[in-house]
Amino acid sequence: MGSPLNFADCKKCGEHTLLLPLHGDKGGPEFCGICAGKWHAEHTRRRKWGRIIIKAMKFYEREGGSWQDFDKMKIAAIAEGWGIDPLGYGPDTIGAEVGDITTELLADTIQLTHPDKHPPERRDLAKRVTQELLALKPFVFPAPKAKPMPRDDKIKVRGITIKEPSQTPAYPCSECADTVPYYYCTPCKAEWDKRRREERERENAKQRNSYARRQQWLRRSRPPSKCARCETEFEAKRKDAKYCSHACRQWGYRRRKSA
Repeated sequence: MGSPLNFADCKKCGEHTLLLPLHGDKGGPEFCGICAGKWHAEHTRRRKWGRIIIKAMKFYEREGGSWQDFDKMKIAAIAEGWGIDPLGYGPDTIGAEVGDITTELLADTIQLTHPDKHPPERRDLAKRVTQELLALKPFVFPAPKAKPMPRDDKIKVRGITIKEPSQTPAYPCSECADTVPYYYCTPCKAEWDKRRREERERENAKQRNSYARRQQWLRRSRPPSKCARCETEFEAKRKDAKYCSHACRQWGYRRRKSA
């Protein structure tokens, strides 16, 4: 039998309804279907435009742009309404929203719409469409190259065995890489908790070592104490220590009880 249905208040909208894991089988926080759909829609759009920006940054650097210019472009994007333009690129004239169209797809489309491939009655329309498609060339990017096939684990090159790549899952995964830990799937959340716990343990160990070194320095800088019973000098661990040993401390206790 499957797991029982979870009816509770959604942490996003507060509606009492059926809650589902944000990442499906991978777990994550539980929201209602509408809130989960909105999150995935926003997440997908942000990832899509993020990939486009990364492509544009690579092409900008390839065409001679410097990485210092990116900071200036960020200033221009943030302060667009204030007329601040450190690079002097001027206002945005790209026009309509550009989708994720590859250079190869655009070239094939231009070939199909070329006026020479249409009858005379559609030649003017084909010419206008071709001109509009040609204007999109600066804003499209080549399709990503196919990844090479993984090599066999048994293949040897000059006596060196090529091992299979590590099967350790990436952290965070592709779905959680650009979001906060609250929205992580179950494996990523468990790994995040584990790393936070290890970090806290390292910090606690560091503090304990620092405290021990400080106490050791204080004991060395403190003058030796004299036992209240046998008057032997000893290195006291506490500044209010009166006895050098357990026997002397027991003698002092019995004396106080008999008084």
